[in-house]
Amino acid sequence: MFRLRPDATFTLKGEALSPKMSHWEDSPPPSLALDFVPDCPGPVVCVGNQHDSGGAILSGSINLEVFEHTTISRLTAHVSLTERYFEAAIHGCDECASKKIIIHDTDVLEPGDHPVDAGLHNYPVSFHIPGNLAVSYHDRHRTVEYKLAIRAETPAGESIHITVPFTVARFCPRELAQRRLRGVSPCFVMDMVIPTFSFGGDKFDIQVDLRSREAYTHPPNKFWEPRVIMWEILECTQELRLPCPKHSDLFKEQRHKSLNEGKTDIFSDELNLMHHGKDLGHLKDTKRFSLPVQLRRNVVNDITTPKGFRVWHEIKIKVLYMYTKPRPVDDHGHKHDDEPGTWDVRCFGLGAKLNIGEKHEFEEMESWDEEIAPPYGNIGNAPPLYQ
Repeated sequence: MFRLRPDATFTLKGEALSPKMSHWEDSPPPSLALDFVPDCPGPVVCVGNQHDSGGAILSGSINLEVFEHTTISRLTAHVSLTERYFEAAIHGCDECASKKIIIHDTDVLEPGDHPVDAGLHNYPVSFHIPGNLAVSYHDRHRTVEYKLAIRAETPAGESIHITVPFTVARFCPRELAQRRLRGVSPCFVMDMVIPTFSFGGDKFDIQVDLRSREAYTHPPNKFWEPRVIMWEILECTQELRLPCPKHSDLFKEQRHKSLNEGKTDIFSDELNLMHHGKDLGHLKDTKRFSLPVQLRRNVVNDITTPKGFRVWHEIKIKVLYMYTKPRPVDDHGHKHDDEPGTWDVRCFGLGAKLNIGEKHEFEEMESWDEEIAPPYGNIGNAPPLYQ
């Protein structure tokens, strides 16, 4: 949506109508018509995170409607990803504002003349969308879009093309696995169990186990007590805004900041063990704590775009504990056991990455968690389908 000033003239760059386009009524009607019908409606779904996903398949049928007998010289399909910034590094430069990745550029029909009769011709096609690409994305600063472009040409110079946008989504696996992490402090060992994947609005518990280190159980009167356990989930963003090669010197002269980073706390809580009456003292046995987490529904999914924009999430746990310092030693190297030890406070932290995607809601996708079906080859010069 845009608004024009009433006192200003307005033209779309590169969209001026040619005389041929403006007098299309006088030109003969096209002899061809194109359409694309996907095999599965809805988004193209990649399962897993961006680093280990096997990708997904975009499959469907190219419908070529021929109104009279003609010859097709070329029938091509073009799959691309385009990332566009609304605030480019250098304003007014299309190369600085966008980046395009060609995923597939293939000939549906082998190059050459292919006579086709009047009727509806159907050409099944399939394309593999790599799992390491960004999903479809849109915010106030940028967009990531996928498009399928199909073009048919005749030896007489007639060219018909269509552009079909489609959506790529990233879903969590149906079976949500867990990860176990371990951290070691001077006094204790902490084990943390977190889910491998999560999604907006999800509720889960972080399992934390605390136990004393064996090396600290032998010296007498060595104690440590956990006081507070704090946990939080951070949404981390990183934006790398670089100009195109021809504007790199200008970008340096203007001293623009190319890297912007930020962290937002999307969930935090704490457990005060003293207020809960849990004076654990010296932990000889393992003690387990369940730390509840509830993500908000509008959390941003993990993404890494071709132009360097990243969103990822981290879990951080901190344990505030008290421990006894060693008893003082006199000049002769002897400890005074009758003197009490002094207490000190330390904080121990452990962090891990939390993968966040879309919730798996398609019941019919039973096999997509493990593998994706291989793409079938394009079928050239298919017979027409008469109705």
